[in-house]
Amino acid sequence: MASLLGYGELALRRAERALERVMENHWTDWRLALCHERMARAPAMAGNTREWDHLVALARGVPTASTTPRTGS
Repeated sequence: MASLLGYGELALRRAERALERVMENHWTDWRLALCHERMARAPAMAGNTREWDHLVALARGVPTASTTPRTGS
């Protein structure tokens, strides 16, 4: 929400804290992808497309339930 309202620094701080929690808990699923996406919003607002592209690529590289093949029945 902060990024949508134009509070880039606040959005970045909140995204960084969320990423720290994800890393502390060793989550490697959609939560990690979401953090990378949230981290990308602040540089995007500042017009830094290179950083945006990098962080979005990280988000897209995270395996999620929709990209992970099912096993079993």
